[in-house]
Amino acid sequence: MVSVKIPQILAGALGAAVYTCLAQRAGAYILEPNTTADLLHWKGAVPSAFDWATLVFVLIWNTKNLVDDFKAFEHPPDTAFHLLWTIFFSALSYTLLALAASSAFRGPAATQILFLYFCTLTAWSFFSWMRRCRSTDRSPEAVAKLHRRGRWIIIKAACAGAVAGSLFVGSPILMIVVVGVIYIYDCRDCGTYSTDNPGGI
Repeated sequence: MVSVKIPQILAGALGAAVYTCLAQRAGAYILEPNTTADLLHWKGAVPSAFDWATLVFVLIWNTKNLVDDFKAFEHPPDTAFHLLWTIFFSALSYTLLALAASSAFRGPAATQILFLYFCTLTAWSFFSWMRRCRSTDRSPEAVAKLHRRGRWIIIKAACAGAVAGSLFVGSPILMIVVVGVIYIYDCRDCGTYSTDNPGGI
């Protein structure tokens, strides 16, 4: 059980760091000189649609990850659980969210990092799916987890593709629609904000 608490504690610490990065970047934006607009006396350029979309997605995906991780790691690990890889992918994904938060209001950098974040989630889902394919456990619960990870590969890759597509065409509309819809679906699939579901990580 201790091995499950380690990634839970790590996720909590890194998730809190993402919120801190968001708050620090927002504060720095308000105080930045060389303003091109004076909106409610804020200092700095008016944020673009990309800036706002990326900022919202960093916030809501960080919150979702924290809730999912806390709920999932409250339960004993199954045979496909691997502590080292779980820590690696968890640390990498939260770090990318923190970098995206720290890069907010600085052009396309934050959105590009968000793309890398979804690529990391895709790789994590694929790695987890492969481990479960090799597992000898074929209980209904294990099979359900295998199928869920298969869905995650598709939806996380779709998020990465939507972000890349939006960057390519220079409009955040595709990213907002696709990632927004997938976020709602993923929350429902994992029972993120439900008290009846143990979480789906």
